[in-house]
Amino acid sequence: MAPANIPELRLSIIDGFCGGGCYQTEEGGVVDGSPLLMMRAVREARMFLNQERRIPRNVNVEYSFIDILPDTTKHLQYWLDARRGENAIDLIDHRQTEIITNDFLQSLPSLVRKIQQRKMGEHALFVLDQYSYKDIPLPEIASILRTLRGAEVVMTFNVDNLTTYLSNHAANRKSVENIGLSISVQ
Repeated sequence: MAPANIPELRLSIIDGFCGGGCYQTEEGGVVDGSPLLMMRAVREARMFLNQERRIPRNVNVEYSFIDILPDTTKHLQYWLDARRGENAIDLIDHRQTEIITNDFLQSLPSLVRKIQQRKMGEHALFVLDQYSYKDIPLPEIASILRTLRGAEVVMTFNVDNLTTYLSNHAANRKSVENIGLSISVQ
């Protein structure tokens, strides 16, 4: 939104493995998880963009938080409601949040269609902090980037585990092929 004449940014933020909204630290405290961190980042961006502006610029975000476990999404809804009650997230963000109990890959086609139908809104950020590398095949990532003009994907990897996972052992070859990579056997 660097040009001052852009009145609104439409963005979709998708957390494909959202969890329950919070987690316990090693010290025993409870801290917000990725859905709330993203909502607070949007709040800060709105404030930053509108500092010293006479006519405010809108950051219009639709959130989709996906997790496969019903108890997890139920807790996320509880946590979002509680944090909204504490004014930790904006009401507009709370209202524009969809919580989906489903497998991310099964939800992906309908999410992509929804983003494509959003007028001036093909800007999308996919945050994929998956438990297992097999959960997101790389061809699916490529499809997101090909299909949506303004999409970005952020994936997390545990490098130590990834090194083991990508090693050229017979037991790992099928798993590596499942995510869209292949190993050349020399």
